[in-house]
Order: sequence, then C-alpha cells, then structure tokens
Amino acid sequence: MSNVVEIKRQSLRNVPEKLRELASAIEGGQHGDVTSALVLIPVEGDVPMAFGFGDQDGECHPVVVCEMAKVWFVTRKVTR
Repeated sequence: MSNVVEIKRQSLRNVPEKLRELASAIEGGQHGDVTSALVLIPVEGDVPMAFGFGDQDGECHPVVVCEMAKVWFVTRKVTR
C-alpha cells in the first residue's frame, strides 16, 4: 500500500529537548505569530510552577490561574 505512513516513535520524557524543539518551531514560524506562552511545571506536594512569556503584562491572567488550579487538583486526585 502506497498510502500507509509509518508513525515515528518518539519519547516525550526529555522535557528540555522538547522545549527546545518547540522554541525552534516557534522561531521558524510553524505555529504562526506566537506573542505569548505559558509553561506549567507540576510540583509534588505544592502548586505548580508557572512561567509566562510575551505580551501579557500586569497580573496573572484569570485563565492561567484556573489552569494552575486544575493541574494542582487533578494531580492530587490521580496520585491518591
């Protein structure tokens, strides 16, 4: 069959490598005009770390706060 495409296996466990790939894709314009980004890092036993970059000035956007709360809550429910 000529229209069968093999899906390349890749690991998502190397977080720094994946962040570099994402940064390269953003710099290369593969995701359009990216003007802001948010990175959430789960922290066991605590609220997640949040890093925001770009055009979002001032206080933390309410959507970011909700996402942080969701991650914190879901992490505790899943790990119990």
